[in-house]
Amino acid sequence: MLNVRNLTAEINPYFTLGPISFSAQPNQIVTILGENGSGKTSCLRSILGETPTSGTATLGNLDLLHTTPAERAKVVALVPQIEQVPFHFTVKETVLMGCLPHSTHREESPADHSRAGEALETLQISHLQSRFIHELSGGERQKTLIARAIAQNPTLLLLDEPTAHVDLKTRQNLLETLQTISQNRIIILTTHDIAFGTQIADSVVAFKNGEQALTQTQTTLDAQSLSNLFSVEIEITKNKMTGRTYARPVN
Repeated sequence: MLNVRNLTAEINPYFTLGPISFSAQPNQIVTILGENGSGKTSCLRSILGETPTSGTATLGNLDLLHTTPAERAKVVALVPQIEQVPFHFTVKETVLMGCLPHSTHREESPADHSRAGEALETLQISHLQSRFIHELSGGERQKTLIARAIAQNPTLLLLDEPTAHVDLKTRQNLLETLQTISQNRIIILTTHDIAFGTQIADSVVAFKNGEQALTQTQTTLDAQSLSNLFSVEIEITKNKMTGRTYARPVN
């Protein structure tokens, strides 16, 4: 279980994040909503112990704020919004990097290759494994980075704006993929896409100006509070295919 309690971080002299409090169980997805600059990415970074000033963040019995980066990497994986991957790496080589926190060898072991292969299959990109990173579309690149994170076999997976720079078809595919890979792990993702974020989430945490403005579950989404937060009219509707409720701006 992930427990974040009264976590506060001084990002810079002009911006303080928090206090933040929420929890999540394995098989759950938490969406962090907010406009640009509201503190979404800073929240993920603070859970990783990069800028905490007070409070706690624990994953099971592990203190995420005070453990070593090497130990943290065995249980937590982060997919940042923007990451520069050297052009000369193939998709397979990139995914294999996710095995490093658990590897005891200087070179990749058969077990590493097996785990990387499973991650490629899960993200449905096995056919791209020999392609170079710079040859990929935005959606293919995003899937590659998520596959690398899955190869890391994390208990907690952090995704910063996973739908940024992808088309509608890829976004829908990512929604289905994230629901699949949430089995036996906790996923926290940030997004400013209200419809995507609320449709996939078991719970929603929203930020405004660094403050935790609201916390709701997927079944208790409230249109008025979301409308007030984002200063646009929001409605709650239901996906006819999945039966899940979600929020979306009124056209």
